[in-house]
Amino acid sequence: MRPDRPARTLPSSERKFGVLYIEAEWTTCRLAQWIMQDVPAVWTYASSDGDACDLLKKMPESFDVVIVDHHPLKNADWPVVQSLRKTGYAGSIIVLAMCALSASERADYEPWNVSVVELDWTGTQAAEIAHLKSQ
Repeated sequence: MRPDRPARTLPSSERKFGVLYIEAEWTTCRLAQWIMQDVPAVWTYASSDGDACDLLKKMPESFDVVIVDHHPLKNADWPVVQSLRKTGYAGSIIVLAMCALSASERADYEPWNVSVVELDWTGTQAAEIAHLKSQ
């Protein structure tokens, strides 16, 4: 967990949407924070699945969604999701993939009831972005 973003629990009447974002890269965390700055949510960052599991065990009611990055070279993110589910967390888990997943990668996530968002910036999407920038 990041020291500048302490985890906290608010009374339910005052509670904002709670997001737990698991990411070891500090720059990626800062980018996500900047992109989502206008979203009325309490963002908590965990730099490892162990830290995230500890937070989910201590304060499961604080998090409406957990976000995990898919790292294709590590090919080890579904065990992170498995660890999160084994804490008893039954809420939403979103896996962000910056590339298209293979059929076997998608299959690895299926047993864990997660949403996989593929942000494939190659091919068609890259062409669409280039087109929009040229206008």
